[in-house]
Amino acid sequence: MVTDKTNDSSRRKEPIIFIILVLVVLFFILYNMFVPGTHANNHVKALRLAQPKGQIVIYNRVRKSASRTVLEVITTLSNQNDFQMHSSIVYEHMNLSLADQTVLMNYIQSLQPPLIFEKHVHYLDFTRLGYEPPIYINIIRDPIRRFVSDYYFARFGDALKIDKVFLGSDETKNRSVNDCILGGYDECREAKAFGLGSIPYFCGQDPRCMQPSEWALEQALYNLHNRYLFVGITEHLKGSIAILEALLPNLFKGASKILKYHGGVMDVVSKSSTKGKHELTPAASKKLKEVLRLEYIFYNEAIRLFKDLKNQIKRIRP
Repeated sequence: MVTDKTNDSSRRKEPIIFIILVLVVLFFILYNMFVPGTHANNHVKALRLAQPKGQIVIYNRVRKSASRTVLEVITTLSNQNDFQMHSSIVYEHMNLSLADQTVLMNYIQSLQPPLIFEKHVHYLDFTRLGYEPPIYINIIRDPIRRFVSDYYFARFGDALKIDKVFLGSDETKNRSVNDCILGGYDECREAKAFGLGSIPYFCGQDPRCMQPSEWALEQALYNLHNRYLFVGITEHLKGSIAILEALLPNLFKGASKILKYHGGVMDVVSKSSTKGKHELTPAASKKLKEVLRLEYIFYNEAIRLFKDLKNQIKRIRP
């Protein structure tokens, strides 16, 4: 009888041990996927050591995240560092049909590298057409600041977009962002705000990327870690430009000086401030942060990667 009880006890422990082993394995898989300083850094090193010629860099720029300032830097650099700068003139469509994705990817592949291609567009999977993946870069901004800026930009533009046309009633146009948030209007609820945020740019072209969900967040995080050479932070723009200069010196050599001293860049900075912005009240800010909760998970992870990469470059930069 004692032996039977012992065997029963052992059999009861076996599934528990198995579950523990599975959890340990999952931990290490997730650790290697998402913790800065692991395989993502090896990916960065490999790209940085690649030959400078033949590079195709895509900047699928997020709205209202200092992208026009960065574009002015890149445009100036294209003449200075002898590479092609290509811009899409169609910005209305960021989530594309399969046919339009194919047309755009084939077009980019037809261009002569080295080059930087920029467009407001969600992540494109070039491997779907059998192409080698390009180098992806981007810049993102604090979600609340980006949301407020985009809210008023859609209504009033800025000094560079004085002809901005708002597609809505005068009542909606003149509604403050505080009233929109606290009043629970659609424009300031999660379903609408998510589709206009940063996550869809990194999640990709799947229709599910436009809907707030853990799936969309996880896909965006996966691409952030595995498909992007670098994602900078608007609130750390000088440091972001310096990192690009270190990672892609054949394209971004001299970028920090241009950002600091170039008259054209300073002009863009001064004129691209959104008109008519109102500061958020504490109550509206608290509610908006709840609405943008998935965005903040993504943003905070991007900041962690940014800081980790900044420290890594200090160690490997020649």
